[in-house]
Amino acid sequence: MTNASPVPCAARRPPVAVVTVVGVVALLAAWPAAPARAQSGGGDDVTNADLVCPVNDPAQDRVARLRSLSLDLRGAPPSLEELTAFDGLTEPDAAALEALLLDEWLASERFAARVVRRHRAILWPNLSQLEFSTRTLAADGRGIFFRNDNNAQEVYRGLRSASCLDEPATFDEQGAIVTRVVDGAEREGWVTVAPFWDPQTAVKVCAFDAQDALVGDDGTDCATETGNGRRSCGCGPQMRWCLRANDQAALRSAFLEDVDRRVAANVTEDDSYLDLLIGQKAYVNGPLAHFWRHLRQLPRFVRMVPVPLDLAQVPEDLSFVAAGDWREVRLDATHAGVLTSPAYLLRFQTDRARANRFYNAFLCQPFQPPAGGIEIVADAVDPDLQQRAGCKYCHAVLEPAAAHWGRFTEYGSGFLSSSFYPSVRDDCRRCALNGTGCSDDCNRNYVTRAPTEAERVWLGTFRPYVFRAAQHARNVEAGPRLLVLGSVVDGRLQRCVTRSTTEWLLGRPLAVDEEDLLDELVTGFEDDGFRYRALVKRIVTSDIYRRVR
Repeated sequence: MTNASPVPCAARRPPVAVVTVVGVVALLAAWPAAPARAQSGGGDDVTNADLVCPVNDPAQDRVARLRSLSLDLRGAPPSLEELTAFDGLTEPDAAALEALLLDEWLASERFAARVVRRHRAILWPNLSQLEFSTRTLAADGRGIFFRNDNNAQEVYRGLRSASCLDEPATFDEQGAIVTRVVDGAEREGWVTVAPFWDPQTAVKVCAFDAQDALVGDDGTDCATETGNGRRSCGCGPQMRWCLRANDQAALRSAFLEDVDRRVAANVTEDDSYLDLLIGQKAYVNGPLAHFWRHLRQLPRFVRMVPVPLDLAQVPEDLSFVAAGDWREVRLDATHAGVLTSPAYLLRFQTDRARANRFYNAFLCQPFQPPAGGIEIVADAVDPDLQQRAGCKYCHAVLEPAAAHWGRFTEYGSGFLSSSFYPSVRDDCRRCALNGTGCSDDCNRNYVTRAPTEAERVWLGTFRPYVFRAAQHARNVEAGPRLLVLGSVVDGRLQRCVTRSTTEWLLGRPLAVDEEDLLDELVTGFEDDGFRYRALVKRIVTSDIYRRVR
């Protein structure tokens, strides 16, 4: 039998294969024996030294560390120029250059983009199912634009799916649209309009759909949802109230980018991370300016009014086509950073969902039952979920937390000011008690029905106050800002942000024996004024990050 070749250090285990007993014996016989220490000479001399695997030093060398840093902070490896800059440097000079390079990378736009992507994973942004106008617009095969929403064509022409004629529209002496019956529908011709999405180009639009009256024949405000069913209301001046599919997509993208820009600005300006959660900075571009000026009362199934910002803050010179022109606007103190942004409020449309996401993303406290489960109580009917058996385990915390979003409309992002929506409204209570029928405003925002005696005492009460304990009533008025600051005082927020950021950069969960390091990082985060860039710097210069991962 010939001698076996030496097994290299990289061979940590033999190949996986089905072998016979003879094969196993042969493999063991060929495997090099463990090197024994020499009986004489230096104490560390060993036989077959060339076959001994070197000690595995867990610390990364500089090139490996720079590569890890650059990939984590910028999403790309370091350039050749950045690496060769270390050639010939002494260790102190190389360390100084590495520190300088780290600061440069942390201040870069590419790092801000990485943090933006990280926060998308935290905030779960998705508005893909929303339509920001109930009046939708499309062009038919003839190139003529028409409203294709709901029953608009029936309202205009008396028949569903009835479009206009392919001829110029005519008008009588009073300016009314002239129609003629064709195939059972009262059809009109088309007019040309310079639309808001391309003011330099005239397009053909069915005359009824192109009407630009601000008020209908019966006094209806055509810019509201009520105007949808009025024959004298169309798409408005320059078609401003009607959106094509591309325009809907532009608005979805803009609402999401507003949050992205808030995150990026927080990093690039090296602000306190708390500003991201309680600040009043926001951004608008052309599509958002168009929405707030003209479409705020028209979204489908969501309520964006009362408007949550001062419309005077919306720049008048921003037109819809200026999608790339972003301006900073300042909101009032009722806002709490991204937690009251339209993107967040529309993604999580109930107050419970908003609180739940905050607890998951920023407190690392998911609402879930204990390991042993929760006992089911068949006859539990208490309308107060904070008290109901089987529900109270989570809802005793969730309900008071959800109250912080009570002033923001559910299924929307409007703001319900206490000046117009007090904690109790007499008119809503009276109509609920005497059965005369309550207004939509009362039914939507106040308790007007009491299926149980326990709920009767709350008739006429602003919904977020219902079943709130006295110590939790202030949550409604203070808003999410109070929730954030309270979680800073007790240390939960900074500990969660530090943990999640560390685990993101390490690419793995922290081990139990690494909690001491987490304590140090949390303290450093606080000492650095909650600056996110400083936190990341502490993490990537820590011993745990410098080890091979």
